[in-house]
Amino acid sequence: MKELISRSTLTWILFTPIAILNGIIRETTYKNLVGDFAAHQISTIPAIIAFLVLAYFMLRKSISIATTSQLFLIGFSWFIVTIIFEFTFGHFMDGNTWQSLLNDYNLFQGRLWVLFLINEIFTPYFVKKIIN
Repeated sequence: MKELISRSTLTWILFTPIAILNGIIRETTYKNLVGDFAAHQISTIPAIIAFLVLAYFMLRKSISIATTSQLFLIGFSWFIVTIIFEFTFGHFMDGNTWQSLLNDYNLFQGRLWVLFLINEIFTPYFVKKIIN
């Protein structure tokens, strides 16, 4: 279990540069073609896929002994640290208001980022299902 926790933590950390690259690609390529709102919607899809692929390669050797509860605990941990990171970085480093940060989580306004967060919760479970 220690190895799974270590690899899960490393997975989340390694996703950071992937997420940054995803944002750079969005900002420098298709954002000008489709607009900011649609670009953010579109960039959610490669983020979800990249996170699933990274988690698969990082966890596939250590996940088989984990229980379903442990898998969801890992996913929920990723969910929590992502939200903490998003709000901390977004407010204190990027200068966004709390309200604008909250607006990015409104699925009913077409903000799809919450789908990435849901994906984080289920990813360990999906990885285990794929390898079994």
